[in-house]
Amino acid sequence: TSREKWSQSSEIYQFTLKPMPPGDAVRLMKSFADERGIMRVKDAPAADLLTLADLVGGLPLALRLVTGLLNYQDTSNVKSSIANLSSKPVEDLFGYLFKTSIDKLSLSEKHLLIAIAQFDVEDGATSTNLKRLHVVDDGIFEDNIAKLVKLSLLEVGGDIKETRYY
Repeated sequence: TSREKWSQSSEIYQFTLKPMPPGDAVRLMKSFADERGIMRVKDAPAADLLTLADLVGGLPLALRLVTGLLNYQDTSNVKSSIANLSSKPVEDLFGYLFKTSIDKLSLSEKHLLIAIAQFDVEDGATSTNLKRLHVVDDGIFEDNIAKLVKLSLLEVGGDIKETRYY
């Protein structure tokens, strides 16, 4: 999935994905939870997760964000917030999901997220480049990265020789 519109480029094959089937959506949420060590979601009953998956329309990015929110919020709070947005455009749903996560960030975590956003979206930012910018102290860099990943605000790629953040 992409957070950007690529319709202007002739080199990119684009197609719209349909919402995930309910069972697949729950498995995806549990997979996200397993990746991030969010045991309360990984061990949650499928029925609880199905309700949330349905509320966000089975959209993979929304499922990732909801999984991150469940790390520090209970299902009733997430459900009521999403339900209040159900009559609004999908952009409002993502705005809520991201805002809730961003509100949980410290100032240094916000600065790091902003710094990462300045790098080319295809290449991402390396830890070497980010540390060179002195956006955050070296002693808290890894903790800040871990929190951004845990909240689904940051994706990690690259290889073991050079980690990249997107």
